[in-house]
Amino acid sequence: MIRVYTNADVMTMNPEQPKATIFGTFKDRFLGVGSDQFLKTIPGTMVEHIDLQGKTVIPGFIESHNHLSMYAATLLQLDCRAETVRDIENLKREVKTKASQTAPGQRILGFGYDDTLISDCRHLNCSDLDVAAPHHPALIMHVSAHLAYANSKALVISGVGSETSDPEGGHIDRDQARRPSGLLLEPAAIDLVKKHVPKLNTDQYRSLLKRAISYYHRHGITSSHDGAIGYTKDAPEIIEAYRQLEAAGELGLRVYMTIMYSYYDQLTSLGLCSAFGSDLLKLGSVKLFQDGSIQALTEALSESGG
Repeated sequence: MIRVYTNADVMTMNPEQPKATIFGTFKDRFLGVGSDQFLKTIPGTMVEHIDLQGKTVIPGFIESHNHLSMYAATLLQLDCRAETVRDIENLKREVKTKASQTAPGQRILGFGYDDTLISDCRHLNCSDLDVAAPHHPALIMHVSAHLAYANSKALVISGVGSETSDPEGGHIDRDQARRPSGLLLEPAAIDLVKKHVPKLNTDQYRSLLKRAISYYHRHGITSSHDGAIGYTKDAPEIIEAYRQLEAAGELGLRVYMTIMYSYYDQLTSLGLCSAFGSDLLKLGSVKLFQDGSIQALTEALSESGG
C-alpha cells in the first residue's frame, strides 16, 4: 500500500525546497516530497490518504554519539541527575527510600550524579552513602561514567581498603588517614567494585532496550550510534539482545554499534563477521580510550616537564 500524507507542514532540510505539504511512502521508503502537484505522480490505485491536519513533520534525528544500551541499563537504577536531586541531602533521602524498599544486602545502583551541577558542588563520599544505606552496598555512577561513588559496605565486599593499590589506569581517592573516600576514578578503579555487581542477561537487555527505544522514538530519534558497547563488560549480552530484536522485527531504530577495543579479538565469536548487518543493525567501529574525561578532570590537557 502506498501512503500519501497530505495537509502537512514538512521541514525538508533542503534549501532549494525548504517547505512541503505532501509526501508519499511505500513500505520503508519515501516516494517523494512536494506539494499538490506531487499527487498527480502517484498511481490512483492502492493508495491510502492520511490527513495530518497541519502538523509539522521533520526528518528523524540521527544521534551521532550516545550510549543507548547504557541508558537502557539505567532504567533499573536510581536517577541521581541534577534535574532529579538538587543537593546531596535530597540524594541521601532518595537513596534511603530506595534502601527501605530493598532487602538488606541487595545492591543499590544509581546513575547521573554531577558534582558540577548539584548545589553542594562536591563529590559524594562514603559517609553520605553510609548514612542513607548502612545495610546495602551502594554504587552511584557519575554522569561522565568516568567516576563512581561507593559506600563502605560496597568497598568491604570488593576488598578495597587502605592497603589496596591503585589499579593501572585508575585511582582510588583517599582521606587524610589513607582510607578510601568512596570516590573511584576511571573504569579500572570502578571495576574493583562493579565486578561484584551481577550483569544483566540478554533477556533483560532485550526488554530494557525496547523501553529505551520507545523513549528515543518519542523524542524523534531514528538512528543511534551506540558508543562503547562492552564498557560495562557485557558486550555479548548487548549484541545478542540487539540481534534478537532485529530478527523479531522489534528493533525499530537504526543502530550503529561501536565495540570496545577489549572485545576486538572476539568479534567473530560474537557473530560480527562477513555478511553481518542490515539496514537497522550495523557494526560501526571499534572504540579505544587514550585518556580520561575532561568533565571528570581525569584527562591530561598539558604535559609537565623541564
